[in-house]
Amino acid sequence: MRAIAILATIAIVACSEVRDERYADYEAARLTGAVEKGWIPAFVPQDAYALRDIHDLDSNAQTLTFRVPPSQIPAMVQGMIVAEDAATAARIVRAAGWTESPAPVRVYAVCAQERSGALAVNPRTSAAFYQEPVAWPSDPCPAG
Repeated sequence: MRAIAILATIAIVACSEVRDERYADYEAARLTGAVEKGWIPAFVPQDAYALRDIHDLDSNAQTLTFRVPPSQIPAMVQGMIVAEDAATAARIVRAAGWTESPAPVRVYAVCAQERSGALAVNPRTSAAFYQEPVAWPSDPCPAG
């Protein structure tokens, strides 16, 4: 009976469509095809480093963490909408695993044609966390 349980667990894990990839920097992600496949969103600066991408190939759900030089943050978030929904912003910050005060963290709505995501950025630590899709209580993205 135990052998059957072990084999079932191995089969489930082997069939998993969740990928967890780590890249030293943007260039490493590009060289493996992650940028071309769309796993690294276009807003991520080429100076980004310490990237970790977890994506579900079945649902297309994704979380991406990375570091970015503070000087690159304004250009990265240009045109994004600051999330005014405090509850959703707090959920994104918790999902990022940040335990410090959320005061320096800004959360932005990342608007896309198909579905919206959220980008949390801490300019003090250069840390960024992206999650998609995000269920905003009211869609912050303009219709169109």
